[in-house]
Amino acid sequence: MSEENQTYGFVAWDDLKFPSKDGKKNYENKDSDYFKLEAGVNTVRILTSPAPYSFHNWKPEGESVDPKKASKWGYTVRCSKMHGSCPLCKAGNKPKQKFLMAVLVKEVEAKPDHKDKGKIKLLDASPAIAKDLKTLNDNKKWGNPFRYDVDIVKNPDADPNNYYSVTPSGPPEPLSDSEMKLKADWDDKMLTRHLVIPTPAQAEEQMERIMKKVAVEGGVPVKAKPTDGDDDFPSVD
Repeated sequence: MSEENQTYGFVAWDDLKFPSKDGKKNYENKDSDYFKLEAGVNTVRILTSPAPYSFHNWKPEGESVDPKKASKWGYTVRCSKMHGSCPLCKAGNKPKQKFLMAVLVKEVEAKPDHKDKGKIKLLDASPAIAKDLKTLNDNKKWGNPFRYDVDIVKNPDADPNNYYSVTPSGPPEPLSDSEMKLKADWDDKMLTRHLVIPTPAQAEEQMERIMKKVAVEGGVPVKAKPTDGDDDFPSVD
C-alpha cells in the first residue's frame, strides 16, 4: 500500500492524489510552513524583517555511504557555534547564511492556482534575494519593502549570480482589510520555531540520522568525516 495518507469517500477533484510510480511520497500537495519559489515571477508582500541564520551543507562520504541513497546536493545541518562549538565548523566545513522571513503569497506566474496563494508562508531567502530587498529598502523612492509587493523572479537558466532577482511589483499600497486580518491572526511562532539553534550534540545527532538514511544496505552505518559543502551560498564571515 502507498505511504500516502489516503482519504476514503468522496473528495474534490483538486484534492485527488495519486501515489508516485517509484513508490516515493508525493509532496506536491503536502502543506508546509515554507513557500517554494517557482520558476518565473513570484509576487509576495514581505511581512517581517529578515532573520539570518547559519547552516552547513554536508555531504556524507565513506565506504558506508550508498551513493544511490545520498543526495548529490548534500544535506542542511544547522550550525551550533552559537552554543560554543560546532562539529562541522571544527572539521573545516564553513557555514553558509540564509534569511528567513514571513511573506504573503500574492501571485505565482507558473501556477495561477498555487496552493499557497493568499496564505502567509515562510520564505527561506538566499543572500541574493536579501541583498536585492536591502537595496530597495535603501532606495529613497521605494523604502521599506513592507510597503509594497515585490516580484521575486527565479530563472533556472541564468548564471548563479542572476538566478534570483527582486523588483517592486507596483507602487506602494496598504494591505487590504482581509490581508490585514490575515496578518493579525498569523502566529509568529511559525517563524520563531524554525530559528532554534541546535546544540553541538543535536547537530551530531542530525548527522547520525542522515548517515543511517544513506547507509549501504546491510552495512553498519559509521560516523562519516565532515566534509566541505558546496559553494551555492557565500560563507559567513
